Amino acid sequence: MQPRAVRYSVLISFLAGLVAGMLLHRGLLWRSGLVVMDEQRLEQQLNLVSALQEENRQLNEALFSPQFRAYPPVDDGELPYDENVDARAAVNSARDRALHDGRFVMVTFGANWCQDCRTLHSHLKSREVADYTENLFHFVNVNVGKFNKNADIAAELGVTLSKGIPVADFSILTASLSVLRTKANLSLRAIIPRGRSSNS
Repeated sequence: MQPRAVRYSVLISFLAGLVAGMLLHRGLLWRSGLVVMDEQRLEQQLNLVSALQEENRQLNEALFSPQFRAYPPVDDGELPYDENVDARAAVNSARDRALHDGRFVMVTFGANWCQDCRTLHSHLKSREVADYTENLFHFVNVNVGKFNKNADIAAELGVTLSKGIPVADFSILTASLSVLRTKANLSLRAIIPRGRSSNS
């Protein structure tokens, strides 16, 4: 073989080996799930990761950091637990209406000094909730004062006030006109112990 032909043969073999090595390298990367990217694409990916990390941080902060909500001032004209209402008559009236339209009766025991009671009432009257409950429930608020009023009505419904207020009784009339069947007795957010007032 002539020296020039030898050099060409070596060069071709070198180039063929180089191409084969590059193809093998790319193939192994592809098979392992890795990709080769240029600097611009790498920077884009790093920016995306950074943006996602920031979004995740904001979501975690919104979900898990303490939330301090300022309650709006209470309008004395809108207090939901009327001390002058005959609670027994109100419950009986709701039962009579439920007998004719088949709705549930929700009797909520609370007091105007209880912020959670007023908040619950506000939520129940909100548009979102009212749209759902309007044709399902008759609502009655029973004032318990400072746990010294209407305890007899709570006892008749099987409601325990000792764990706090607000507490609600959900019921529906059975086929017998005089029977009230309790479907659920739920302490919605009983965090105010018995015997405490808003000033204690």
